[in-house]
Amino acid sequence: MCPNKVWYKNYKQISGGIVLVGNNKSCKVIGIGSLRIGMHNRIEMVLEDVRHVPELKRNMISLGTLNKEGCGYKCDRGSLEIH
Repeated sequence: MCPNKVWYKNYKQISGGIVLVGNNKSCKVIGIGSLRIGMHNRIEMVLEDVRHVPELKRNMISLGTLNKEGCGYKCDRGSLEIH
């Protein structure tokens, strides 16, 4: 999920959809699209079906969804590595 609409490619506005965030607040999903993200090792990944949630303060990535899509990850001492 991402709050910044200008980062999306292939953006499609949708009506309906709500996500429940950590503080138990409901936030509306107003669009969906793909995002290109740059990793620290200069590799770029494209995330598909990313929800546009303007009320968020930060981007959120689901590790469970990445795992289902075939990505692995490693977390160690406050650092997250996705491969």
